[in-house]
Amino acid sequence: MLFSIDNIELLRNRIIYARACSAGNLFGEKIVEDNGGCFIGYRYPFSFWIDSKWSAKPSNDNIARLYLEPSNEIVLSLINGRTCGEANQISKNMMIKNMKKILKLEEKKEPGAMGMLQILWNNFESQIIHGNSNSRFIS
Repeated sequence: MLFSIDNIELLRNRIIYARACSAGNLFGEKIVEDNGGCFIGYRYPFSFWIDSKWSAKPSNDNIARLYLEPSNEIVLSLINGRTCGEANQISKNMMIKNMKKILKLEEKKEPGAMGMLQILWNNFESQIIHGNSNSRFIS
């Protein structure tokens, strides 16, 4: 277990983003309980597909990018002064845009497109925010 009741106090009044499977269910609410912090995470396992030919250089993997860029955008948005709520919504909007890209692949009869879509939809539905969505990093 990543957190125990003893050290959850360390995360009070903080902005937490966890791309950790099911952390949104396990710790998200508890971390921000009775304080001004915010937690963004996932209720279910965060998943993504990869193109195995880019396993040694994932930054070139256009398949993995469909899943990882929206997730990474949460942190980038927070660093750029957005609120937690804005960062969460920007990420979700990117996932919708990427789902539309995957639907175009399905129209072209791309093998596995519906499986890719299912995984991204699961990430979309799973992404959750707890606590003060107006929290932002102090600059």
